[in-house]
Amino acid sequence: MTAVELAFLLNNKYSLNDWTRVFNVSPETYANVCQTIFTSKFQDFDEPIPIFVGKVENGIMFKNIELILMESGYVEK
Repeated sequence: MTAVELAFLLNNKYSLNDWTRVFNVSPETYANVCQTIFTSKFQDFDEPIPIFVGKVENGIMFKNIELILMESGYVEK
């Protein structure tokens, strides 16, 4: 799943409801999100590059949710 597809999934799943704090994703989805973040952040080298890591399991933050790398797809925690 791409970062855009994940954002769409999260927006449809949680809408205006309370969002989860962590979300388990497959290795492919995790890699795609990391690549999207790195590509967008490294375009301008004049500014510091903020990349945020979550507090629960040191997963990368995406849409204010900590993504946790799992072997078998996404499952809420």
